[in-house]
Amino acid sequence: MTERSMLIKQLISIVGDYKKGKIAPFDEAHVSKWLNQFPAESQLPLLSELNYVLNRTYLRKSDISNFFKDQLITPNILSGIFLKTSLLDIQGGGNSQRDCIEMFNADLQMATAKTATINSSNAEHYLYLDDVIFSGQRMRTDITNWLISSAPQNCSLYIVTHTMHRLSLWFSENFIKDKIAASGKKISIKFLFKELIEDRLYYTYSSDVLRPVANNWNGSILKYINGLTKPPTYRLPGSVGDKAFFSSDNGRQLLENEFLAAGAHIREICKHFSVNHRPLGYMKLESLGFGTMIVSYRNCPNNAPLALWAGDPWYPLFPRSNNAPVVVRWNV
Repeated sequence: MTERSMLIKQLISIVGDYKKGKIAPFDEAHVSKWLNQFPAESQLPLLSELNYVLNRTYLRKSDISNFFKDQLITPNILSGIFLKTSLLDIQGGGNSQRDCIEMFNADLQMATAKTATINSSNAEHYLYLDDVIFSGQRMRTDITNWLISSAPQNCSLYIVTHTMHRLSLWFSENFIKDKIAASGKKISIKFLFKELIEDRLYYTYSSDVLRPVANNWNGSILKYINGLTKPPTYRLPGSVGDKAFFSSDNGRQLLENEFLAAGAHIREICKHFSVNHRPLGYMKLESLGFGTMIVSYRNCPNNAPLALWAGDPWYPLFPRSNNAPVVVRWNV
């Protein structure tokens, strides 16, 4: 078996439950077709570094289930709190919340022979469940609509997610507290998570997302950067991030540079992308992109590098489900 085949087999073992039952299982032909879109000399080191990173950032279904059990279910089995708790099924786009609710209630029933109510109008505690929160825009919109429409006058709200990003946590906590104050309701809020990913601009050096080091860019990258109103914020070399998702700074820079180049190229060939589809992932703020390397068994976020999930004419490693309206769908 060649080194390439061994690395591909390793990758498949890491992400083997991605969209299980909804797409064809990953095989060597699929990974090779994606990998062959990169320069020949970069393919093996890129594959090696990607394996290292995804082994630390890919979330299997069992990771989400175990988090719910360890954080919520097991510590509270004897408390009776679930009789006063309702799950929120209020997500305005996508199915991640519905999948989390199904998973949570199945585990709760296994442990207690009961399930939690959903969208109750008079519970004391409410759980907003999701697998991962990236920018948090979807969650903030959902919670705002719930506060206005059906939230009781007094309750506690828990936003529960396996992984969250620091900028989203900071902004969302303040945003939701302001919305609660404006509603006149007495609602406490708490965020529960296992992993907190550093993505704030001020902490670029120690960030856990893709933040390229300045380089002598040319071609599609230079064209993209020249189209920005101001230069992007670059990372100083030397860090693998607080969580050490990357094997080394050299490995990190390889991933950043190859995904940035591919993403800039993808933007040119996929004409229906919006300006917010940055090379390193969807982001409203003008930048090189969000840059997350978190991928779950359910879906690859659009906040991840375009090179991982963009479709025709690019070939995706992680075919992505798109929550956008049909008229603006692209690369489903």
